[in-house]
Parts: sequence; structure tokens; C-alpha cells
Amino acid sequence: MKIQMPATSIHRYSTPSAARISLALMLAVLLVFPDGVALAQTACNTSNWEPTSVSLQNPIETFAAAVATVNSTNYLYVIGGMDCNTSSGSYSCSSTPTVFQTQVGRAVLGSNGSVGSFTWQNLWNLPDGSTVGLGRDLCGVIYTSPTTGKNYIYTVGGLAYDSGAVPPSTALTNQVWYAQLYPTTGQNNGELLTWHQAYNLPTNLDLEGVAILNGYLYVIGGSTNVDPTVAAGITDEVWSAELNPSSGNLMGTAFTSQPAILPPPTGATYTGGIYKTCPVVDTATNTIYVAGGETNNGTSDHLTGTVEYAVQGSGGSLTNGMCNAQWGTATSLPNGLTLASQAVVYNTGIILMGGQDAVSGTQDTDNVYLGTIDSDTVIGWGSLSSLDTVITGNIERNAGATNGTFIYSLGGEVSHNGNSSDSTAIYCLKL
Repeated sequence: MKIQMPATSIHRYSTPSAARISLALMLAVLLVFPDGVALAQTACNTSNWEPTSVSLQNPIETFAAAVATVNSTNYLYVIGGMDCNTSSGSYSCSSTPTVFQTQVGRAVLGSNGSVGSFTWQNLWNLPDGSTVGLGRDLCGVIYTSPTTGKNYIYTVGGLAYDSGAVPPSTALTNQVWYAQLYPTTGQNNGELLTWHQAYNLPTNLDLEGVAILNGYLYVIGGSTNVDPTVAAGITDEVWSAELNPSSGNLMGTAFTSQPAILPPPTGATYTGGIYKTCPVVDTATNTIYVAGGETNNGTSDHLTGTVEYAVQGSGGSLTNGMCNAQWGTATSLPNGLTLASQAVVYNTGIILMGGQDAVSGTQDTDNVYLGTIDSDTVIGWGSLSSLDTVITGNIERNAGATNGTFIYSLGGEVSHNGNSSDSTAIYCLKL
């Protein structure tokens, strides 16, 4: 936080002046808010969606967000993203959008749900020295080491943009990167330290699901293609890697294959699988849930309301909870839903915000669904306050994050009367 000192000189024997009072107030702010949090922040006090007092630095979609607690302070992180608003004011988001975001943002979350001002840091550097731009990496994941208490943030696959190439280029990546969150109180608390590269995924992926459960990183589904053949590349593959509690790096030398998710029927010529949805984890039952998304049904990417689950066993293995090496099926969503931002709350519920809803003919929606987990296979689906209280139109490709008390919807593509544009807005709801 930079402070501009008053230009008026202050004599130590003079009576209190406006300049001296101003300086005292600014010093008090530094003592109370060492991370540079502004006083005038919007609290999140109701069970209806409210706009926060801060915005993203650029309109973005198809990106990741996560919440981490570092030295008792909650931080909201925003990772990468794509801005598909064109210079002419129209909207176009193919494999080469207008702008790829090259930074990670960090903001303090107040005890009242408020969001502080963002501090921005670069993603990793490419071999040509340019900073990577990253999109279509949907799921923000944080690992807290059970032995050291240190926190690590990850990026997994995605669509990478190289501004230093001639000409600039985009390509799917199989790279996995991680960075520790600075573990010291004060102004730098929670900032990203040096990025490190782990070993690669077995294949290039975007729009995949990523989750961390009990020290294992899971990569679920995704697509091995980009537009216009992205649907043909949907995969049912699931991979895992154990995380090193001392360094945050991946242990071993390669990812381990896990049971496929939504595999196609025997003899089918299509791929099945899942993409455009983020998993959630229930740490009370060591279960991963994948709700909604899209699957390849032989003709196109098809919205699904299926909810798949897998229970973690020894060595990070996944089963349906009955010792069978396969995913189980839980209570379906009320409607097929894809590209909705997701979060898990108190380890007992799944929240999906916005997205494309099958009831509306694969059009964007402003609905917010809450699934209460009663058992591995039984989920009671209901609704929370709709985003239409803060958005004129509907939303998809937004990012979601929660600290368990408040939930946030960030950015995304907002559509209204046939027009679409990416957003900088951040909305908050108290649970």
C-alpha cells in the first residue's frame, strides 16, 4: 500500500493541523489494515446476491478462483482467464480470443464478506521469456500441507497463449505449475512465491476438472481438442498424483490412471466422458462429486444432469464405495447444466451458479442450485437466491469460490437480449 505524504510541513511544536491529523489517520490505517485493505468495502450481509465494491482488472471468463487461509487471513485468488470482448464491441471467443490474462490476483476477504483491493502477480515465464497467458483452466485448487501448514496454488493444463512467439500463438498444454503462498504476516502475506513446474499430464487438456483431496491431486475429464472440434476431444480419463507435503510438488514421476468417468457403452464410436464442470470434495466422507457438465454422445457435446461420485481409498485410489473400481451415480441435477461456477460448502453441499441450463434450450441461466449431500448416492437439490437480483440477463463461464460463510461469483459471460459480453463484476452471497 503506497501512501502519498502531505506536502504541508509539520512543526513538532505546532498545534494539531489537518496535515498532522491526516498523517495520523493514514498510519492508523496501516496498523489496522497491513495488507492495504480499503475502509470503504461493501459488506455481504444477506442471503441475496450483492455486488462487491471491487472489480476484476479486466473482463474475463473461463478462469479459476479459489479461497485460501494464510495466517488466519482469508484471501481470494483469481487465476488467468480470457477476455472475449472485441475492439468493435462485439463478443467472440474462439481459440484465439482478444486477450489472455497473464496474472494471478489476490484480495483480502473481510469477516463481513467484503472483498479488498486486488494485488496482481504474473504467471510463469515461457522459454522465450514472455509471461504465459492462460485460459480454460476452470478449477482453482489450494493444497495445505498437513505437516508444515504451508499453502500451495496450482494450474493444470488449459489453453496457453505465447505473446513472444512469432506470430503470437495459442495451444493446449499438459503442464502443471505450482507456487507457495507467502507464509509471513504483513503486507506480503499470501502473495505467490516462485512458480515451479511439476511433471506433465499424460495429454494436453483444457476445460478439465481438478480437485485436491487428502494430499492427492485429481484431474477429471476435459478435452484434448480446441475449437471448433473441442467436443470431439472430450475424454473420460481420470488421473491422480500424490502431493509432497514438504514442497507442494507432485510425488513420483508420472500421473496414475484412475477409473474412467462416464465411459461410453461397449462398442460405441463416441468418447463419452465429461468436461466444462469442476469437481467438489466432501472431506467428511472422502468423496469427490462431479455434477453436470457436457459429455460426447456421438453427435455433439450434450448437456448432462448426471452427478457422478467416487470414494477415495488407500493410495488415492477411487471406487464407487463398494470396492468396485468405477464411479457411482448420485441423485441427478434437476436440469442438465454446464459451465456453471461451482463450490463446496461446509463439506455438505454443492453450489452451482449460472451456466447453461437444458430447460432453457442450452441458453444461459441465472439460477443457483444447492445440493445437500445426505449420503454418497443421495443429494437433495434445491435453490438459492437467483443471480437475477444483480445481473440484467444470464451468466455462464463465471468462476466461483467460497470460504464456507460467503460465496462469490466472479466475472463470466453475461448475455441479455441476444448480446453477450465478459464481465469484471464480483458478487457475494451470505450462506
